Amino acid sequence: MVIVDRLSERSPETIQHIKTIHGLTQIRVMVVTSRRYIEVEAGNVLSVFPQPLNSETLLFFMTSLLHLSPNSPFKSVGSQIDLASRIASLIHLGEKRELPITPLLARLYIDRAVMLAGQKQALDDLPKTIPDAYFEYLRGINPSGTSVTNRLSDEQMLRAAEALARLSLGESFMPSEFSRKEARSVLTLVKEIPIGTDPIERLVENGVLVEYQVGSSSVLSFLLDPIAEYLAAMAWARECGRVEERWRGLCQSLIDLGRQADGFEVALHSVVQAYGQRLGWFKTTENETLSQCFDTWREDSMQ
Repeated sequence: MVIVDRLSERSPETIQHIKTIHGLTQIRVMVVTSRRYIEVEAGNVLSVFPQPLNSETLLFFMTSLLHLSPNSPFKSVGSQIDLASRIASLIHLGEKRELPITPLLARLYIDRAVMLAGQKQALDDLPKTIPDAYFEYLRGINPSGTSVTNRLSDEQMLRAAEALARLSLGESFMPSEFSRKEARSVLTLVKEIPIGTDPIERLVENGVLVEYQVGSSSVLSFLLDPIAEYLAAMAWARECGRVEERWRGLCQSLIDLGRQADGFEVALHSVVQAYGQRLGWFKTTENETLSQCFDTWREDSMQ
């Protein structure tokens, strides 16, 4: 049996090879996982699609996660519903749209809630936005001791991770592999990184990046796709800043790609809503130009 994991994140050459491999090699069973549908040229293909996680299925999924936490204080139905309501409040963009929930987001939020409750702290200290949940997680796994090798402050670590996430997503806006050479080239532009520090090694040690061998080459990738997408969204938003034409160009790129870039589009919309006004990119939390762009993207991608 052949197992190909995360095919959609591989190179176009690898994807094409797997799509046509049955015409080149005799394979009895092959299992392929992918974030988007990829049609394999073979007979007797069985496709399995995961159930979407949204406000309708959240409570059941969250309850299952809580049962896996032996020290969870959320035993009563009322406490579980309250926690689910707090998570659900993160995913609404106005009255028109509900963002998809990733299992990772639910896991991070529940782990944080269990920790706060165990320390007798108020649940009001839970992340108020989806980007906050991911960025707090990254800060939490970044060591701060003076004896830590390749130590980076949280701010330095996030800037380095943002640059590599943007490299990973590239022009397709989908997380993919990249080489150390490419990573080093990108990181030379991040002025916050201290001289003599290797941010790649620090992010590998933190469990943000993974490195593995492909043939005779070594490649890097983000361990968790949503982390890469939210970091890249933050990097793009910083670059676009207050320049409306840059936002229009970015939105048009997403529209041209259609559903292929849906993970990044969700992350970008979340970042804009969470930080757009606070960081001075827009005067209000909802920018009319961006809203129109996102609406066009959704309409086109559904056709």
